[in-house]
Amino acid sequence: MGDAENTDKENKGLIDHTIESDKGTRTIEWLQLGVNAVLAAVGIVAIIIYLGQLSAMNKTLREIEKQTPEIQRQARAAQGQLTQAKSDSAANSASLSQQIEAANRQARAAQDSARAIQQQTETSARPWIAISEISLAGPITLNMKGEATTMVHVTAQNIGKTPAREVALMVELGAEGSQHHELERLCALSFVSTEQGDKYGQVLFPTDTLGKDETRSIQTNLRPWTLVERKPAGTGYTESLRLDKNGPPPSQEEIIYSMPSSVIGCVQYKSFTSEIPYYTGFTYRLYPKVKDINAVIYNVRFDRRTGEATAAPTKSLKGIGSITVPVEWMGLTPNFGWGNDVVR
Repeated sequence: MGDAENTDKENKGLIDHTIESDKGTRTIEWLQLGVNAVLAAVGIVAIIIYLGQLSAMNKTLREIEKQTPEIQRQARAAQGQLTQAKSDSAANSASLSQQIEAANRQARAAQDSARAIQQQTETSARPWIAISEISLAGPITLNMKGEATTMVHVTAQNIGKTPAREVALMVELGAEGSQHHELERLCALSFVSTEQGDKYGQVLFPTDTLGKDETRSIQTNLRPWTLVERKPAGTGYTESLRLDKNGPPPSQEEIIYSMPSSVIGCVQYKSFTSEIPYYTGFTYRLYPKVKDINAVIYNVRFDRRTGEATAAPTKSLKGIGSITVPVEWMGLTPNFGWGNDVVR
């Protein structure tokens, strides 16, 4: 009996437990159904919202598509206006540049015209100084050091229409082959003032002369020749000479100089109307006045040991340490290729 009762109790408990389990299962299923229903409702709402947004976006897109052609037309119009503006600006700029260039040309032409008028006026009214007379006033002396000296008489005349002021006359002996450079050097020297008690210095009025009763001592320093070669020729010989920077070598027995070839000079002066300096350069060639071959002197030789001097080719002039050429042997003639031109 006892066993039977226990068995009945166990079976009853099992039945009760099964009933309770079935109840729990159905509760979970209802909960799941409720959650699914809520999720479904949320999804439907989300879909409805999305569809609404999509519809709004599509509407906005259609509006944009409708407005795009107009926007593109406006952009093309704006680009056209910009291009036209650039073209107009370039045209205006080119036109302005042409006007400026034309104005500059007119200004240059006016300046050239004014300069030409000024030069014509200055040329017709300015002082002009020319060499009216020049001659040797003493013998030419050449020593062993290459120092050549003489006396010269030079007269300058104002052939212009107005007075000249601060007149200065510079004269030198010129060496063969260097007259042009020496003349340029003289006329390129800094302006020499010859003030004589007033600010105008030496004044020379039209037709007046300078140096009419004067003689002046002039000189130059000659460079010695280097004897390169000497060859027999008939009864004499021929020589090849050159000018070296450092002069002839100590082994050369003779010191050889060429005679001065010219008298060169420059006159400096100014007008009373401007500070522009004027320069008159001149060159006169020395030439033998007599036809005797013995009076033609090409060079002078000094014995390095004794200082004895001889003139070549003539043997009529001799000296110790120096040699003197008589004044009557030499004359001056205008060297038209080198001087007597008025330069500024």
